[in-house]
This record gives sequence, structure tokens and C-alpha cells, in this order.
Amino acid sequence: MNAIVNTTLKTASFTTTKSGKKLSKKAATAQNLPEGTRVGQDVVSVKLSHVNSYNDLIINDLAKLNAVDEKALFSALAEIADFDFTDADLSDALNGDVRGRKGIITSLTQTLNNENPDNEHLECYEPHPSGWGKIHSETLEIHISGLISEYKILERDENRPAPVNSGVVVKLKNLISKHLDLDTAKWRQFKLPEGAEITFS
Repeated sequence: MNAIVNTTLKTASFTTTKSGKKLSKKAATAQNLPEGTRVGQDVVSVKLSHVNSYNDLIINDLAKLNAVDEKALFSALAEIADFDFTDADLSDALNGDVRGRKGIITSLTQTLNNENPDNEHLECYEPHPSGWGKIHSETLEIHISGLISEYKILERDENRPAPVNSGVVVKLKNLISKHLDLDTAKWRQFKLPEGAEITFS
């Protein structure tokens, strides 16, 4: 296992292969691929900025979100959105608590309180002592995380994921994150291949 040892440097650059997504039997058949095929395993070049505390990002973003006037936000988003949405859609995008329409504020608050059911898979990770990422408790793989500042696809996987037809609430959450410049939306985690070289600066 390779150690990541420097916490005084604030950026990390590396190349890795994305884990991709394992296709279901139905999806594989639709794409004429063997069941269980992984798609979207692109080789990418990444640059991340160090994050001391993800919870601090959440707290800052919640402050932005809770300070928003929904009517003003509706007007601002309506001018830049390329899709139609309603007041109810915007309300759900912020505070919804129904599966498929869970709001940003709801998700971030649950994560801050360690109550987000969508994050249960994170229980198998332990913090890396460097502060740069996590270690999978079973495989000992290192996953490095931070705010993404540069991302370049070096080699595309020939098996591509099917286009995603996102619902209106998901589209709104993405638009809100961009409009309010939410840092939690820029946070990413990547698994490092064995022997990966990392450049710190």
C-alpha cells in the first residue's frame, strides 16, 4: 500500500482509471454487452485541492442555502434553466425528503448529522492518517478526496454508460449548486491504482 504523507501541500495531481458502473442484466442486454460489464472506466488526469474538513464545506454551503430567498432563486434559475419547473419542484430541490426528490438541504443536513442513508457505504472506510483521503478497511485501497479543480479524460472507455435522463428535481439541484457555487458539489473521491504517482504542490 502506498502512503500519502504530506498534509502541508494543498494540491494533489494524479492519473487514475475510474471505477465505472456495473451494468444490470437489463442494461447490459440493451447495450449488447455481457451481464456485469463495467462501463465508463475512463483513464483520467485529476487535480484536487486539499479539504481539511468536509463538514466545514457542508456548514458553509448550508449557510448559503438557508440564506436564499426562494422567490428570488426561482426567478434567477428560470432565466438560465433550459427546462421548465414549478415552485413545488424548487421546494423539493431544496428541502424535499421523498426518495428521488430529496433536497440539497435535507441531504447535507443528514450527512452532517451522520444520518444520511445514501452514505452507508462510507462505513467501510477509515481516514488516511495523512488527511488526504480514506482507506478501505477490507481491500486497503486508498481513496483520495478533495475539491476538483482540473479534470481531463486521457482515454475513454469504449463501453460508455447509457445517457441519463435526470428528473427535474435532480436538474434543479445541479443548477442550484452551480448558481450558488456550492463547494460540496465540487468534492470528489477517486480510487488510486497500485503504484500511482502523486504530485503534490
